[in-house]
Amino acid sequence: MDIKELEEHIWEKLPKTYKVTSIDFEGPEIILYSKNPSAFFEGKENIIGKIAFELKKKISIRADKSLLMDPSDAKKVIEGLIPKEAEVKNITFVDAFSQVAIESIKPGLVIGKGGETSKAILTKTGWTPKILRAPTSNSEFLMGIRYHLHKHAAERKKFLQETSQRIYRNVNAKHDWVRLTALGAFREVGRSCMMVDTPKTKV
Repeated sequence: MDIKELEEHIWEKLPKTYKVTSIDFEGPEIILYSKNPSAFFEGKENIIGKIAFELKKKISIRADKSLLMDPSDAKKVIEGLIPKEAEVKNITFVDAFSQVAIESIKPGLVIGKGGETSKAILTKTGWTPKILRAPTSNSEFLMGIRYHLHKHAAERKKFLQETSQRIYRNVNAKHDWVRLTALGAFREVGRSCMMVDTPKTKV
């Protein structure tokens, strides 16, 4: 299926009570933005799970941008929801993905039993929690990586959206073929690496 066909299929399956406002594609992942994210956690029927299984795709839920609480207020709510034993080290809001990155020594306590705490963060603040394990000792290297990931989130999202266009494109090649070229290993000097050529791509 291409992106248009995927969107049409998902729209047909979604109940109106879910109040999905838009469908986005980030790389291989499908994102649903909703004005009623709590509806996805209610009831025994896991409709999203069924759609994901049917399409063999990962589907994530995010609140519609209009529901996002001001970061300063949202931070207070999040700190009130997470037990102190979780030892939260950092909370960063990533607007491009409507996510809040929560770094914790004990991430399981941030998730909560059955995901209750993480669900509460989403429904009460609108921000989708991305829970990360904080390093037990200071790591400038890891801090630098996470800082740049958050700082350049808008660029990363644009790249993922462009990638999804290629993943779900219609391939109209006259001939189907794949060529593998060893660039290391395979009894040659160098790290394990392979070039994969098709009529449309080189990876």
